[in-house]
Amino acid sequence: MKILYKTQWSLLFRPGISRTKLFLLILFIAAGNVVSAQNALDFPTGAASNTNYVSLPNLIPSGSYTKEAWINGRSFASGTNNILSGSNSAFWVVNGQLCAGHNAVYTGIFDVTGFSTSQWYHVAVTYDAGTNFMQLYIDGAAVAGAGSGNPVGVYSETNAYIGAFNDGSQIAYQFDGQIDEVRVWNVVRTATEIANNRSCGLTGDEPGLLAYYRFNQGVSGANNAGITTLLDAADRCIPNNGTLVGFALNGATSNWMAEAGFGHGVAGTCAGTFPNINLVGNGNCINIGDVTPSSSDFTDFGTGTTITRTFTIQNTGNADLTFSAPTITGINASEFAVTAAPTSPVTGGGSTTFDVTYTPSSAGPKTAVVNIASNDGDEAAFTFEIGVFSILPVTFTTFNVKKEGTQSRLFWTTATEINNIGFEVQRSTNGLNWTVIGFVAGAGNSDLARSYYFMDATPVKGVNYYRLKQVDNDSRTKFTDIRTVTFASNKTLVYPVPTTDIVTIELADNRLIGTIAYLTDMQGKLVRQVSISSMQQPVSLSGLQAGMYWMKLSDGVTHKLIKQ
Repeated sequence: MKILYKTQWSLLFRPGISRTKLFLLILFIAAGNVVSAQNALDFPTGAASNTNYVSLPNLIPSGSYTKEAWINGRSFASGTNNILSGSNSAFWVVNGQLCAGHNAVYTGIFDVTGFSTSQWYHVAVTYDAGTNFMQLYIDGAAVAGAGSGNPVGVYSETNAYIGAFNDGSQIAYQFDGQIDEVRVWNVVRTATEIANNRSCGLTGDEPGLLAYYRFNQGVSGANNAGITTLLDAADRCIPNNGTLVGFALNGATSNWMAEAGFGHGVAGTCAGTFPNINLVGNGNCINIGDVTPSSSDFTDFGTGTTITRTFTIQNTGNADLTFSAPTITGINASEFAVTAAPTSPVTGGGSTTFDVTYTPSSAGPKTAVVNIASNDGDEAAFTFEIGVFSILPVTFTTFNVKKEGTQSRLFWTTATEINNIGFEVQRSTNGLNWTVIGFVAGAGNSDLARSYYFMDATPVKGVNYYRLKQVDNDSRTKFTDIRTVTFASNKTLVYPVPTTDIVTIELADNRLIGTIAYLTDMQGKLVRQVSISSMQQPVSLSGLQAGMYWMKLSDGVTHKLIKQ
């Protein structure tokens, strides 16, 4: 649910603004999604709901957490009402009862009272990794429930979904009803915090907040095609936006909808006083723990000449941010220095700057780490990597692979090498999961053209994907492009997956020549059909949006494709 913030109200009451301008300004703000209807997302019932969910980044791979949501169920049939789950952790409703658990024991703790349908409830679950204790909450009250409250062991998560669960073979057990105001934390929220904050909006700066989904998008029940990104309102450099999968986005269900009955009443902003540190370079946000220096945010200091970069410390919270002077550590820390210090404290909404100067003592790539200790509740130790990386450690001129009898021959050349330990050879059967099959030593430092090769004596039948992982003395790595080679197989192949454009259908049965292959999107809509005229048939995916597709051949076999 959206609120009108103080700065936006001030726009409406500037001295001298006319009634006409005032009216137009209100319309402008509303159109800009600052003030919008109190929307939620409707997850449809029936068999079609097996393709309706929101895919999230893997927010909590392990450790303590709090998950919160407002839910309104049409029905609470067994196994159809996941709220916020993954592959090894679940938060859901089974037979009308709120449940949670880990590691295949997904009803490790559950509420015995149950829910009514067509009624809004605030639900939450906390998990303390230190004590292995889990607690459920309904409408701000701790639920005594059943079970010990101790799920089966520490979990390791690989997926996250709103309204679904991944059982390892498929994404299933969808929610039937509406979901709103999902909040994900990497801390155990107290009973008081959950009770006091369930009915008010967050600022997005709260300590421990990983993601905050308000669902105030689209127009209720209208044609919302294209609004397939669930926006994260948490204050972070790279938001944890979700992706809607399979929603009709047009009509009274499977769409952005007004909250049924406006029943949960989330309004205003929760009271709270806390600082929040935000680092900016060159106008771009720098994530805490960032290890990917870039010239776009000034963390890459260029090509190796003396240079000074200016960084900004912002306080996006509403209490004073205090911090110690930035320090520099790491392999080449002696070549970097803080040459202009920031001023502490910074009041809420304020900022200060500091300079870092690089003075090279030798040529080649360099790396160091900036450290800032502050009173930010969840980013007290803010670090980010800086360095000189525009000097490429290895300049590749070629990388190819070809069949030699029953083996694969990989061969590549370099123009220059700096601090190069060597090349890790990796192979995959699907272009996604990689196995190390060998290592070739590099030249270390060289400005001469050099050639390398590697023989894979045991390639698999079908498509073999290959890439090189170049490793520096400072443990930095770089990957080459992917190359493929195919060996005879007893089944039809479609590759490469993923791809940016062309896939190849390689037939194992010539009886498929002259047949039609049908390409459909995730909603089952036919987007292309291809007439197969050869044993190796190229198929262009140009013009199609990035995403997952299915190609069905006349022999009944369906192949998954991914366009990047």
